[in-house]
Amino acid sequence: MTGKEMQILFQDIIEAATKHFPKKWVPESDIQFEYINEAQNKFFIERYLTGSFVERTNFLRTHRQELLNLIEVGTVGVTEISAYSKSLIVTWDNTKEFVSGSIDITASAMGTVNTVVELIPIEGDINRFLTNHTNKPVILQPVISLVGDSKAMVIYDDYTTLATSIPITLDLLNAPATISLSQNCELLDRFHEIIVRMAASQLLQDKFGIAASTKEDNK
Repeated sequence: MTGKEMQILFQDIIEAATKHFPKKWVPESDIQFEYINEAQNKFFIERYLTGSFVERTNFLRTHRQELLNLIEVGTVGVTEISAYSKSLIVTWDNTKEFVSGSIDITASAMGTVNTVVELIPIEGDINRFLTNHTNKPVILQPVISLVGDSKAMVIYDDYTTLATSIPITLDLLNAPATISLSQNCELLDRFHEIIVRMAASQLLQDKFGIAASTKEDNK
């Protein structure tokens, strides 16, 4: 649906739910889009951004095809951690969500040279992965763990070297654009009606304490 078509559906649902009112009532256009965008935001968060870091990342990678127009790929700068010789900090725009990442490495233990491998998301105690004076783990594939909002630690082992000066590429998820008459919904078409019905139901509940009519009611 276009933004206009979503607005028309929204109006139709409101009119169907209030058709027995003595006076026809239709909310102003800006209010309609306010509710539609609130519903889009709720749907986006509940579908894609719930659960732990690992759960969320795995879901986003599995459903990547749904989100292709919202995912951007790019190299990111890294900061070395002085306390740990085989660890890096990467940061990104806090309006974006981590989807996946890769790192260009040479791993002598595996006999690989200048090979791009996927970063494996982890959670919990990361100390077992860190190289220090008492711990020298073997990490077959570099890992990534959140250490703050839009901030993560990438860890590799003592047998791995970075192949380039900027070795890390991240896939980041943007939030969908605000829907309007000139901006269509960027989520899949099959979600558009769900979002509009969520929006209309919320408005009707807020203003009148009633539910939106179902498709069967409108027949």
